[in-house]
Amino acid sequence: METEFGYVQAGILLRSGSVSNPAGVTFWPAGTHSRREVALTRRIFAHSLNRSPRDFRLLRQVHGTTVIRRYADRAGDSSNDSPPADAHFTTDRGPILVANVADCCPVICVSREPALVGIAHAGWRGAAHGVVEQLLAACVDAGAPVEDLRMWIGPCAEATRYEVGLDTASHFESWPHALLPHPHTSEKRLLDVRSVVAAQLHRAGVAPDHVTTSPGGTIGDRRYHSHRRSRFAAGRMAAFVTVA
Repeated sequence: METEFGYVQAGILLRSGSVSNPAGVTFWPAGTHSRREVALTRRIFAHSLNRSPRDFRLLRQVHGTTVIRRYADRAGDSSNDSPPADAHFTTDRGPILVANVADCCPVICVSREPALVGIAHAGWRGAAHGVVEQLLAACVDAGAPVEDLRMWIGPCAEATRYEVGLDTASHFESWPHALLPHPHTSEKRLLDVRSVVAAQLHRAGVAPDHVTTSPGGTIGDRRYHSHRRSRFAAGRMAAFVTVA
């Protein structure tokens, strides 16, 4: 998208079956993929963006709510190349912020003034505990007016297939619209994580017409990696955002 501060590149790296590994490509060491395959994927992906793999900023995702700030100069970042966190943002040009997903929702935010981009990894735990709201709060603290933020909720587990137990469902009592009856058992529910994230964005002050939601469902669509579908064989897709 074009903005007042330059060209923002954002999206998600799809799984592809047209490679040597039948499980497709992965951006993070997972499933049946070797570290060599991961390193090659990162190099090819960086080249496609006309960038260096050193520009990637990665996270060791722990399904929490920690948000960290990234810098063009790596000396400003944590000394840990993949710090434990589930969201990050930057006001610098250059860093490619990544969230690895395989059913969880990637949520990207962009501000025009000041120049800022951010991304969060929101599975059911992250959504229940407010990781996206924490990212918004960090962006606002950095000077980005919440009413000017543009948001993108990426492909994730679709509500028609995302089964959760009653213990998990109990975390969403404040979002009853996100819970659907299971067609075959009263011991489970179907969960719409995207609708929780969208409602949280609205509650935080983001205008509904500033939120774009992908219709992609990771469990049923084999273009995407899905831990629910493939279990151990599932790789991870890189959702990313950067200011070139």
